[in-house]
Amino acid sequence: MDDVPEDIVRIGGLEFRGGEGFDGFYISPNGLVGWDDSPEVRFDSIDRENGDGEFEAPVYYGARVLTVSGFCYADSSEQLGVYRDRLMGIVANTTRVEVTLHGRTTYGQGAMAAASKFEVDIPGRRAAYQFSRRFPDPYKYGQLHTSDTAVGGGDSVTVLHYGNTWATSLLTITGTDPDGYTIVGPGGRRVDITAPLTANAPHTFDTATGLLRVGGSIRYGALGRADLWRTAAGRPTTVGIGGTSSSTKLVATTRDTYI
Repeated sequence: MDDVPEDIVRIGGLEFRGGEGFDGFYISPNGLVGWDDSPEVRFDSIDRENGDGEFEAPVYYGARVLTVSGFCYADSSEQLGVYRDRLMGIVANTTRVEVTLHGRTTYGQGAMAAASKFEVDIPGRRAAYQFSRRFPDPYKYGQLHTSDTAVGGGDSVTVLHYGNTWATSLLTITGTDPDGYTIVGPGGRRVDITAPLTANAPHTFDTATGLLRVGGSIRYGALGRADLWRTAAGRPTTVGIGGTSSSTKLVATTRDTYI
């Protein structure tokens, strides 16, 4: 019989494992809720006047909420207290949360969604725990894919990912060009960069937000036309670079994106 992949949640330096054990945090059966589920959806409901049904309206995902519960084991009251303090010490603000399920690890940025619980039921040996995190960005992110390198003069690279929904990319442009350049996206989309490109200050363009960073700092007023785009799961798109010399190079990084 094949080994069953272990479920693991990692947050704030702590690991919560599926199954059973004698030391540390373990997740109860059905104690990991909200990661495999779709987030709640929201939409405006407008009835058709003098007709059946409703008008079509855009549907959006709300925040994702993850709840983890189970038991914490220790060999002394002191050690149980240490585990309690570590659980309660997980910061309330946004923290990276990694979840391994079905043999695949994905992550998101979540903040405290409810008060954490730690209730001792066997003194010095065991306590029941529970905590929740809320993810304003409901998407889950996985493996990072880095494209080949495109060079100026109309070259392009293939962008792809293997999630189950639309993904965005971070484009990194290096080289030198005092007059700017053009990023050519799929379907006739384009981004005109007017900021000079220098050897010691690479550019990054985020196709999710439209933000351009120069040497790591956001640069406003440095874009002409700026179209945004996303890449469908399992369906490659191309991104190119033009209006510049072959000293200018572009690399696209894209994460597997899931909902």
